[in-house]
Amino acid sequence: RLSASRQAGDPTGEPEIAEMTIVVDGADIENVTPTGSVGGTVSGRVIAEGATQPKWSTVRVDVRQPLRNQSSPGLLGTFRNSGSATTKEDGTFVVEHVFDRARFQLTLPEGWMLKSITQSGRDIADAELSLRSREELRDVEVVITDKMTTVAGQLLDAKNQPIHDAT
Repeated sequence: RLSASRQAGDPTGEPEIAEMTIVVDGADIENVTPTGSVGGTVSGRVIAEGATQPKWSTVRVDVRQPLRNQSSPGLLGTFRNSGSATTKEDGTFVVEHVFDRARFQLTLPEGWMLKSITQSGRDIADAELSLRSREELRDVEVVITDKMTTVAGQLLDAKNQPIHDAT
């Protein structure tokens, strides 16, 4: 994986990062031209369905690659808090510097769960987002609820006998 970045404060231009996968199998590779990006922006509102409102500072919206939550070292050095935002007191959020095959990940306070994520009526909760440099995805609606969903049941073996030590 080839990574290149221009850091904040560089007189040649604004911060950006370029990443690409290169396969080397015994032959020289020439004319490699990575294309830099400042990432895309995702913005919208978190709507809380419940008897109370959550403490908004504890609601975090991340839009990033789901690879063990580890950003590339170039991304960490170039863009602070890339792909992540804390919800404002009015429920709005703006996530900047969204790169490459990103998905939504939410951090919610105890007693709250995700109900839906939509944009223009389209369900994007599990969608893989791929935003180009400076592309914007606006009017995302994230609905959270304090009505917790549970699943209960019993595990049985082939003879319909309860299994006590299993998950």
